[in-house]
Amino acid sequence: MATNKDAPTQLSDLKDDKASVTSQAVGTTFVLSAHEQHVRDEYAKFSPEEARAIEKRLKLKLDLRLFPTLMIMYILNYIDRNALPIAKIAGIQQELGLSSTEYSTCLSILFVGYLLTQVPSNLFLSQVPPSIYLPSAMAVWGVVSGCTALAHSYGGLVAVRFVLGFCEAPFFPGARKITYALLSVPYLTGFCIVLLTCWYADRIQKRTWPIVINLAVCIVGLAIMGGTLAVPARIIASILMISGITSASNMNLAWIGSSIPAPAPKRAASIACVNMVGNVGNVIGGYLFPDSQAQRYPMAIGVEGGAAILAIGGVVFFRWYLKKQNEKLASGEEDAHKAVGISDRDFRYVI
Repeated sequence: MATNKDAPTQLSDLKDDKASVTSQAVGTTFVLSAHEQHVRDEYAKFSPEEARAIEKRLKLKLDLRLFPTLMIMYILNYIDRNALPIAKIAGIQQELGLSSTEYSTCLSILFVGYLLTQVPSNLFLSQVPPSIYLPSAMAVWGVVSGCTALAHSYGGLVAVRFVLGFCEAPFFPGARKITYALLSVPYLTGFCIVLLTCWYADRIQKRTWPIVINLAVCIVGLAIMGGTLAVPARIIASILMISGITSASNMNLAWIGSSIPAPAPKRAASIACVNMVGNVGNVIGGYLFPDSQAQRYPMAIGVEGGAAILAIGGVVFFRWYLKKQNEKLASGEEDAHKAVGISDRDFRYVI
């Protein structure tokens, strides 16, 4: 097959002019600009082996350039979202005179703003260059986060936390293989386990049973946490809970993304909706740990365990549904192929 050795250079030297980056979606068919068509035609001249080599180099370049920065963003985001529980240990509840319910409201109100902005943020991110949107959002987030130190009352803290939720929404847009590690044994260990389990699930191209197994691991961790106050056992339980639920969550988001290959705005909105529903737990979660139930918190353990069992049922149902869709695709049903949104007739859903 004919090749063109200048095509990699053309691919890497694309300019962000309007003509080269703008595509209009008509239904599920994308109309390319003249420059985009030229790049596509040049790329098509490569053999499959050459195309895979180019894609591999491109992915490596993206990983090396983007992953470290995104990792830092997510770690800071995670630390900021968990700053108030840490501040409770340092005595903020007593310092501001907060009741148990008031503290829970301050904890949960962040996720109200977070959930309200999740879907619009993802849709906006699909239209605006991330290189502009994310740094700008991060600057605003930093200013609002700093204002937390100026809160000296219950009302002030609630207001700042609510606005902070709006500012943090861009930093969880559904990135599917990024997780975070904090300086503690459970999180560091869980971080390594999450990377391993997500890598393995991606390697074997399976989703259902890796997610189910990780949810079961989380349930085991919850059972241990609720059954003993021994510190070593609770550390092990924390590792099981963190690694299990985080692995399942990341694989689930990856599954949603691969199940909606096009168009991009629809995929972004779908991932945001799934993440939004998942984060409803953070809104009610603050009320599941009243001071009166310390140290075992049976209500929290029961609700979280029940949610994990419900999630397993949802995963199994989703697998059944996608399997039916794959059967329709294999039989050549036109409606099934149209629902996929891409022209590849060999496409099958990952289950």
